Amino acid sequence: MPVSAYPHTGNVRGVFLDFDGTLFSTERIHRLAIAHTLQEELGVDIDPDELRAYSGLLYPERLGHALAMRGIDDEDRIAELSKKAYRYFQQHVDEHDTLLPGAKTFISAVADANIALAIVSSGFRSFIENELDRVNLRKFFSCIIACEDVPARKPHPAPYRAALDQLNLSPHEVVAFEDSPPGIESARLAGITVVALLTTFPAQDLEHAIQIIRNFNEISIAQLHQLV
Repeated sequence: MPVSAYPHTGNVRGVFLDFDGTLFSTERIHRLAIAHTLQEELGVDIDPDELRAYSGLLYPERLGHALAMRGIDDEDRIAELSKKAYRYFQQHVDEHDTLLPGAKTFISAVADANIALAIVSSGFRSFIENELDRVNLRKFFSCIIACEDVPARKPHPAPYRAALDQLNLSPHEVVAFEDSPPGIESARLAGITVVALLTTFPAQDLEHAIQIIRNFNEISIAQLHQLV
């Protein structure tokens, strides 16, 4: 049965979604951007495991760690490389179908069930809004928490607490969707039940989520209500 066929009969009043790696599978393009920039500018080939370890970080943090691993401590160089990597990302992101399978159907069903939707991300607001506009989903989200909106980023609970406050919801009324250990920890510290997506990390790294799915075709509104 499609998710839109389920009525809102349970206790879930909010669905909070991370962005990169959760709603959109853009993490692989971020990794390509970092790898391409390090190879082109420094002649450095970076290991896939190292790239995965930087998932969820902003570009200056990813490149700062990568350069520090190679004995380079240069803030100006990090800033320069970050700009080049982000330009690469912007130039190539539209070449890929990055919206996760089932996402549009699931989001529409959540909205039809009168459940509030929020984006809770460590990314920049401008990018989040542009991508949501590109796939005609921005209208469904009554709350967007971006990195500019909170004093601390994931795994700190501040982003999720900000979304709870903005929508006037209690943690036990919300299910969060995340793809990374820091994101899962952020939601759990805010008291929120978490479902994990297998888009970025292996299942063993997502063990603190209550459920693990591959995409949004594997979750329904009825199942949401059973999680809280």
